[in-house]
Amino acid sequence: MHIYGDKEVSDDMLKHFIKSETTTQPAIVVLSTGNETKRAKNEETANKIKNLGATNVTFLHSINNNEANSKSFTTALRTATVVWL
Repeated sequence: MHIYGDKEVSDDMLKHFIKSETTTQPAIVVLSTGNETKRAKNEETANKIKNLGATNVTFLHSINNNEANSKSFTTALRTATVVWL
């Protein structure tokens, strides 16, 4: 698994991130905590990744520890090959 993230997101950085993606497992954009502003910014990053050619992107967001620890949330992380934080 590769984990990426940065406060400033450039298209070049996202293109490098996409190159890490395989065709058999998803790339996942994750924000496990944060307010609405942080959620919106990370969802925008997920959409940029899709627009740059990533074929399998899942956006996960939670401010609730129980939800973030749930099987449905963590299953996506267990199967990921690359994660954007």
